[in-house]
Amino acid sequence: MTSDYSRDQVAKSAVIASIALQKEMDRRKRMSEFKSITDVKKSPFHDLWTPAHTKVFYGGRGASKDWCMAEVLIKRARTENMLVLCTREYQNSIADSVHRVLRGMIYRLGFEDEFHITDKTIRHKVSGAEFIFKGLHHNVEEIKSTEGVKVTWVAEAQNTTEESWINLEPTVFRVEGAELWVSFNVTDEMAATHRRYVTNPPKGAIVHKVNYTENPHFPPGLQRLMEKDRENDLHLYQHIWLGQPRKRSNAIVLGDRCRVEEFSDDLWKHAHRVHFGADFG
Repeated sequence: MTSDYSRDQVAKSAVIASIALQKEMDRRKRMSEFKSITDVKKSPFHDLWTPAHTKVFYGGRGASKDWCMAEVLIKRARTENMLVLCTREYQNSIADSVHRVLRGMIYRLGFEDEFHITDKTIRHKVSGAEFIFKGLHHNVEEIKSTEGVKVTWVAEAQNTTEESWINLEPTVFRVEGAELWVSFNVTDEMAATHRRYVTNPPKGAIVHKVNYTENPHFPPGLQRLMEKDRENDLHLYQHIWLGQPRKRSNAIVLGDRCRVEEFSDDLWKHAHRVHFGADFG
């Protein structure tokens, strides 16, 4: 009886050891396959490692803005006891936040055993660094009461309103050496975020326009979409993929969808029907 029990225990231990070994091999494989963009000195994303009170990365889709920010913050969290506030204008649930991006980056880097991840927070078990997630819209008092934030990351910042910025900035810079990180896809030049951080950026801020051309790991699926837009609609391609602001003008409204020709002053005498059009805005 005892002999059978011992054999069962040995078998179970062998299975557990095998699973643990496979898990470790998988982790090391992920770590070896990960190719960092932020470690490349020629990349604009390398500046995420440069100390600055404000870091702004904006442009078109597929540039890997959020993934690069997540990588640097996760690596810093391993050695710095810091509080990171991850926010955006609208966050109805944790699924609307960068929680998924951070969690995915932890897994890519092979650091999953170092972090305690819940539905509401992400915390490093040794350094004590913590990521919290809050929405800005209709959440002024809760944001104002958040103490001790070292890094505030505003994602999808094209939607952040002027009122939200006015309420947020005093909270962001309450701690000495605090940093504001901003990532967004361009909408138009009159958006509050664009005016604050692109048209008239703060002195000492790091501001980079980044597009898919800065992403050496640009996914094939996005490559196909980008090429389709570039071939079929140049204005759409320039806005979506090159981060050019939308402009309200005849050039955008009409684009290549009309033909301009001269006509004689007596056309009305010869035409079967004449149509007049007007646009009063």
